[in-house]
Amino acid sequence: MANTLTSTLPGRIKQATVLAVFFFPALIQFVFMNGFLFFQFLKTFFQERKPSRISTFKGGPMVEVTTVSTEGTLDFSLHRSPTYLFEITFGALWEFGKRAAGLQKCRLIGDAELYNVIMRTGFTAGLLPAEPDTEDKSIEWTLTFPIEDYELLPGFYWDIKRIRLHKNKRITLMDRKGNVHTPATKLWNFAKAHAQVQLTYYAPGNAHNHVHFIFPSIMATLVRERLPKRSALRRLLEPHTRFTEYINHKALHHCKSSDNHNYLMERCFKPWLCMPTTNQYFLKNIKECTESFYLINGFLRRKLNVEFAYDRFIKEYYDLVLEFVKNLDGRIGLDCKKITEACAEYIPGIAAYDPIEVVATLIWNNGVVHYADHESYVEQYARKYGCMGMRKSLFGEEANSMESYDEDDFDSEFFYVGDVYRTQVFINTFVRYNRCYFIDLAITETDYGFSSAEAKYAVKQFRRKLVKKNTELQNLGLDIIDIRTCVRTVCF
Repeated sequence: MANTLTSTLPGRIKQATVLAVFFFPALIQFVFMNGFLFFQFLKTFFQERKPSRISTFKGGPMVEVTTVSTEGTLDFSLHRSPTYLFEITFGALWEFGKRAAGLQKCRLIGDAELYNVIMRTGFTAGLLPAEPDTEDKSIEWTLTFPIEDYELLPGFYWDIKRIRLHKNKRITLMDRKGNVHTPATKLWNFAKAHAQVQLTYYAPGNAHNHVHFIFPSIMATLVRERLPKRSALRRLLEPHTRFTEYINHKALHHCKSSDNHNYLMERCFKPWLCMPTTNQYFLKNIKECTESFYLINGFLRRKLNVEFAYDRFIKEYYDLVLEFVKNLDGRIGLDCKKITEACAEYIPGIAAYDPIEVVATLIWNNGVVHYADHESYVEQYARKYGCMGMRKSLFGEEANSMESYDEDDFDSEFFYVGDVYRTQVFINTFVRYNRCYFIDLAITETDYGFSSAEAKYAVKQFRRKLVKKNTELQNLGLDIIDIRTCVRTVCF
């Protein structure tokens, strides 16, 4: 311990120096941006009130919120926008201080850790059974990266096509040329570093799209447009759809987190832009994935496999949420059919499901799965192993000579510290939940505003069961997240 402190002390001193030098410029930027935000808030406040609008996105058939209501814009600007401003100023400065001091680290993930991380996070959304005719009969599951759907920026590489999970909890990797890499092969660590980088992108860029778009956005709009303000169903769903229209609209139409070209100005003044591909491909993948999920296949939620620790975890909470909605409906009558019929106008497949199931899925998706996907990814993976950029080709195809880089610019041999720095700023700003200053969005603290004593009792019972289930799962080693910190809505 003493040796560790001694070795990091010079770096900490250097980081503190950088923070001191740039603190006031960051403060000026923070104050200016908050002033601009306040001006925009006042401007919107005095404008004519406008409702949200749902229409096709990029020619359809994807349907999304294309205009956010004035009320939704004001609500987000007041409660959520300030948390982003802090991260892109002082949060980015903290990470820059680490980079300048040589403290920006990205460890190469261990073999066993890679297997465990995949099984205990939202990466399970991409796991498929191995093909029956595969030569290696020990392969149980595969996770395939859609690398052919992307064109990377010059100097970046994604060379792994498939992660293969074996019955003995062993992992092997197949690259884009069909070569298989195992712990016994020469390029194993290099191939694993590529897989590590691609997984860093895969969670926010591929596996999580259906959790955010189409169904959650449309339901958020319809709750406010089609349900009477004092109806029991609106009281139930409003807390779980607050901020959802705005955050999804921003992601699709403003693209602050994903519109990267790797220009010098972007690297200097937008340090959260870490994706090694342009916004065109990011949006294309969202559109194709969500269209396939909701509009072509008619899914309401993805199929869960309780053999996977993560899937079992979220399945346990789905059962609780479904029980809660059925209990409420039996006590006060929710009339769930009204909202599902409205939703079916945009997502026809919804008509095939029980209305109570649709409502329960919305609450579970927005109030459990969304946060669990984010938090498990950040805490179990991205905080230690997150880096979205790989500058070294597995096949020696570097467009830019590696001689232009100093080896000191790389951590764990493979990860360029500039990419690690930008990835961590992105994670801190857009993937990690940053708490609202004035409201508590924890699912266990949700106030539905019911006046009925029976409904209040049902809510109290639901909260108690959530906390009890949390303890049960922790005792079983399924401590994926703490449900008491779970954010009840899609708001980041």
